Amino acid sequence: MYFISLLSQRRSFLYLIAMTSFTMVVFGLLYDYLIQETACIICWMQRGLLFAICISALLSLRFRMQSLIVLFSALGLILGLRHAYVILFPMKVTQCMPFELLFDLPGQMFIREFLVWLSTIGRECTIDISITTYVLVPILLIYYSWILLYYFHSHRR
Repeated sequence: MYFISLLSQRRSFLYLIAMTSFTMVVFGLLYDYLIQETACIICWMQRGLLFAICISALLSLRFRMQSLIVLFSALGLILGLRHAYVILFPMKVTQCMPFELLFDLPGQMFIREFLVWLSTIGRECTIDISITTYVLVPILLIYYSWILLYYFHSHRR
């Protein structure tokens, strides 16, 4: 009970978000290093969002920036659903075009091709999906949902 009442305090919750997000990023990097697995682009995007959530939570301790945490969590949830789709249907989403090629495109063509690239993003060619990914993606989905539910619930009060 004490733990639940502690989480109802804004500062405690922000510290918890910052700590868990940072821990997940470090765990992902250590896992890749120890197992010698190459992370897919979606994994890197997830880590970027987790790091952004961590920084936003720390900044929210001083400034009113909770909307950034909600934004990054919503983006993470959407990206996590895409990640789950890639895991379940890898052959439908394999993308072999290197992301770096998009930067050579001019203005509006870049935006259009970037959106196409996002819609077809998947695991790079020849990268297998490890069994750990089947566990980590649902954990991330639960984590993002938990943050969003907390903020929507606290906003309704």
